[in-house]
Amino acid sequence: MISATAIPGNRVRRRLPRDERARQLLDVAEMVFADRGVQASSMEDIAEQAGVTKPIVYDHFGSKDGLVAAVVMRAGAILGEAVLGAVAAAASPEQAVAEGLTAYFRFIEERRTSLHSLLSEGVAPGTEAAAALERVRGQQADMIAALLLEHSEQAIPAEAQLYAQIVVGATERLATRPGVTEPPSVEILTRHVMDVIWCGFAALRDGRRWDPAVGG
Repeated sequence: MISATAIPGNRVRRRLPRDERARQLLDVAEMVFADRGVQASSMEDIAEQAGVTKPIVYDHFGSKDGLVAAVVMRAGAILGEAVLGAVAAAASPEQAVAEGLTAYFRFIEERRTSLHSLLSEGVAPGTEAAAALERVRGQQADMIAALLLEHSEQAIPAEAQLYAQIVVGATERLATRPGVTEPPSVEILTRHVMDVIWCGFAALRDGRRWDPAVGG
């Protein structure tokens, strides 16, 4: 989230390098979205909180949809770095999956309010922001699929992608589901997901698959 020093308290405008101004505006946008919700927030709100004129915000992002997409993509990049760092430091495949989940859930917990607004009501289908969110989900799935392929001789690339999509959908829903005022801790969420996916992946690594004939 944004620090108190990131928003000029006296509204005295100062010229910033373009990249630095863009980062400031993204910080402010994330804070405003968390406070008011994406739909209720306007470009004018962002400009006012950042201490700039509205045309400056449009100059950087083109539209509100472009701003929301930029917030999503930056969040996805930060999340990807956190998960990759956690996985790279792991000593075993099991630890890699667990540490990756922990990094994911911790990231969501730290940004719960703003991300809930984005995921629940801020990203309309067919928009630039929706496309950005799908790219982030795709990046997460690619990381998980690569992990499965790296540590399983039985894994098939196409199937690894399908399993990865299942994990992405389940963990996102678990981390951001509405109506939960006191969500379980990051550690508890990780443990429950590991209960489901690690045991299931263990069977897959051994070449065991669900057989409808046997199940019936």
